[in-house]
Amino acid sequence: MSIHVHKTGLNKTLGQQSDAIVSTNLIGNFVPSLGVASSSWTNQAASNALRRYNGITYNSSSPKNFEFDGTNDYLGEASSGYGGTAFTMPFKDAYTFGQWMFIPNSFGGGSHHYILELKDSSINHITVEISSDTMRVRSRTGSGNADPASFAPNYNFILGKNKWIYATVTHDGSGGYKMYLNGKFIGVVNASYAPSGGPNVPLKVGRYNNSYSAAGVKVGHIHVYSSELTTSQIRQNFLASYSINNTRLYGDVTMYTD
Repeated sequence: MSIHVHKTGLNKTLGQQSDAIVSTNLIGNFVPSLGVASSSWTNQAASNALRRYNGITYNSSSPKNFEFDGTNDYLGEASSGYGGTAFTMPFKDAYTFGQWMFIPNSFGGGSHHYILELKDSSINHITVEISSDTMRVRSRTGSGNADPASFAPNYNFILGKNKWIYATVTHDGSGGYKMYLNGKFIGVVNASYAPSGGPNVPLKVGRYNNSYSAAGVKVGHIHVYSSELTTSQIRQNFLASYSINNTRLYGDVTMYTD
């Protein structure tokens, strides 16, 4: 259900503290109007980048974005000639990952968008994905242990179609994950087999093993922090780029209720 609320009311309800995104511990700030090259997308918070794999489409119309073709497109590890230094994130330590994404009308049963994947050279990985009614974490360790594929928090929602949505996941550094949609807390996952160490690993967006995000899904701004943001900070990031009057970046969104 779409609920249109005056921005002032949203600020009071959701606790926005500033018109800007949170800057403390910001390690990844990918802005779709900046740092876009033919083969990469440069981080505005550090000297590293995401590679544009398989010619993922860049849409320059407002709001600017990257669009998946449903076949093999994704954003991933930069390398020499493809953005230079790869953007990496930790397995074990606390972090926050926020992403603006557009869900097309064609996104139906069986469709997925892989919000993020962190995977090392072994079998260790963490993946966060969204379908039409579920947001979940997949986790696996090098010992072969894995959480069930359907492991997810206990909540329900109807994913808005043809709308921009701000999805956020936080990690507490101990296998606990909290998930939010449009600044609203929706559930907790305590991953039994979360990777417990190792170096930082490259970020992938739009890919899980050999599966890829559905055609027509788009990605806008990406915000990454080396800490677990509070709920109010996550709401601040949402409101910093959302306005029902389209005066900022993203207009019509779905506000989720339990």
